[in-house]
Amino acid sequence: MRRRNFLFADTHDTAQNAAMIYSLFASCRKHQVNPQDWLLDILRKMNDPNYGGRFSDLLPNCWKLNQ
Repeated sequence: MRRRNFLFADTHDTAQNAAMIYSLFASCRKHQVNPQDWLLDILRKMNDPNYGGRFSDLLPNCWKLNQ
């Protein structure tokens, strides 16, 4: 039942945002990364003005290599 509800979004933008989030979590699963740890870490780094790395390094496949 839950999956059926996710098929419907109010707007096209909402559907695209949901698809991006689902894709990132699927990438976490593929690379055997804990999504909760990954999300907490990247949110901290993205909000840190002193973060000197590239944002592409925060994707799940690169993030696992840096841990």
